[in-house]
Amino acid sequence: LLNPNKLKQIDEFINTAYSLSLYPTITKPTRVTSHSATLNDNILTNYIENNIISGLLVNDITDHLPIFIIYDDNYRNNNPDNSINYRRIRAVNTT
Repeated sequence: LLNPNKLKQIDEFINTAYSLSLYPTITKPTRVTSHSATLNDNILTNYIENNIISGLLVNDITDHLPIFIIYDDNYRNNNPDNSINYRRIRAVNTT
């Protein structure tokens, strides 16, 4: 994903993701060696608000850097007691 025009498969992957309104959140290499840097791991999202934080965690455990995403979805629970309300369909008046 770092050089989308380099390989046809990468270009097709990006075009398919965009056609489904999915956008990559990671833009830096996720696998780094002494002779190469590639972006193999990503998080795709259709949530494109400005309050997204994504990135890489640097570690020495593996050659693939862990990736993360944090976002605030502003979810508000309209049912503060967390009860579930339901009714039987037979009890609904259809007239």
